[in-house]
Amino acid sequence: MKSMVFNILVTCDDGKRDYAIERLKEFQDIKNIQERKNKNELFAEVQSDDKDYVTTNVVQRIQAIEGITDASIPPM
Repeated sequence: MKSMVFNILVTCDDGKRDYAIERLKEFQDIKNIQERKNKNELFAEVQSDDKDYVTTNVVQRIQAIEGITDASIPPM
Protein backbone atom coordinates (compact mmCIF):
# COMPACT_ATOMS: atom_id res chain seq x y z
CA MET A 1 0.00 0.00 0.00
CA LYS A 2 1.22 3.47 -0.86
CA SER A 3 1.93 5.90 1.95
CA MET A 4 -0.47 8.84 2.02
CA VAL A 5 -0.45 12.23 3.70
CA PHE A 6 -3.35 12.93 6.04
CA ASN A 7 -4.09 16.50 7.06
CA ILE A 8 -5.80 16.56 10.43
CA LEU A 9 -7.82 19.70 11.11
CA VAL A 10 -7.30 20.61 14.76
CA THR A 11 -9.62 23.15 16.41
CA CYS A 12 -8.60 24.62 19.74
CA ASP A 13 -10.11 26.92 22.35
CA ASP A 14 -9.52 30.68 22.15
CA GLY A 15 -5.94 31.53 23.06
CA LYS A 16 -4.83 27.86 23.14
CA ARG A 17 -3.19 27.58 19.70
CA ASP A 18 0.41 27.96 20.95
CA TYR A 19 -0.26 25.38 23.67
CA ALA A 20 -1.80 23.03 21.08
CA ILE A 21 1.26 23.44 18.82
CA GLU A 22 3.59 22.51 21.68
CA ARG A 23 1.52 19.44 22.50
CA LEU A 24 1.33 18.37 18.84
CA LYS A 25 5.13 18.55 18.59
CA GLU A 26 5.22 15.65 21.08
CA PHE A 27 3.62 13.32 18.49
CA GLN A 28 6.25 11.41 16.50
CA ASP A 29 3.67 10.70 13.78
CA ILE A 30 3.09 14.38 13.03
CA LYS A 31 5.54 15.55 10.37
CA ASN A 32 4.36 19.14 9.93
CA ILE A 33 2.11 21.63 11.72
CA GLN A 34 0.56 24.50 9.78
CA GLU A 35 -1.20 27.48 11.29
CA ARG A 36 -4.37 28.58 9.56
CA LYS A 37 -5.84 32.05 9.11
CA ASN A 38 -8.44 31.17 11.76
CA LYS A 39 -6.53 31.59 15.04
CA ASN A 40 -8.28 28.55 16.54
CA GLU A 41 -7.28 26.09 13.79
CA LEU A 42 -4.20 24.13 12.77
CA PHE A 43 -3.39 21.44 10.25
CA ALA A 44 -1.31 18.53 11.53
CA GLU A 45 0.26 16.49 8.71
CA VAL A 46 0.70 12.74 9.18
CA GLN A 47 2.19 10.36 6.64
CA SER A 48 0.88 6.80 6.87
CA ASP A 49 -0.49 3.98 4.74
CA ASP A 50 -3.24 3.20 7.26
CA LYS A 51 -6.12 5.65 7.79
CA ASP A 52 -7.45 3.55 10.69
CA TYR A 53 -4.11 3.91 12.48
CA VAL A 54 -4.18 7.68 11.98
CA THR A 55 -7.78 7.89 13.21
CA THR A 56 -7.17 5.75 16.30
CA ASN A 57 -3.64 6.65 17.31
CA VAL A 58 -3.37 10.27 16.23
CA VAL A 59 -6.81 11.88 15.86
CA GLN A 60 -8.30 10.38 19.03
CA ARG A 61 -5.19 11.20 21.07
CA ILE A 62 -5.28 14.81 19.81
CA GLN A 63 -8.97 15.05 20.77
CA ALA A 64 -8.05 14.04 24.34
CA ILE A 65 -5.72 17.04 24.81
CA GLU A 66 -7.12 19.72 27.08
CA GLY A 67 -7.77 22.94 25.15
CA ILE A 68 -8.44 21.14 21.86
CA THR A 69 -12.11 21.05 20.96
CA ASP A 70 -11.91 18.85 17.86
CA ALA A 71 -9.60 16.96 15.53
CA SER A 72 -10.72 15.32 12.30
CA ILE A 73 -9.56 14.27 8.86
CA PRO A 74 -11.54 16.46 6.43
CA PRO A 75 -12.72 14.80 3.20
CA MET A 76 -10.28 15.27 0.34
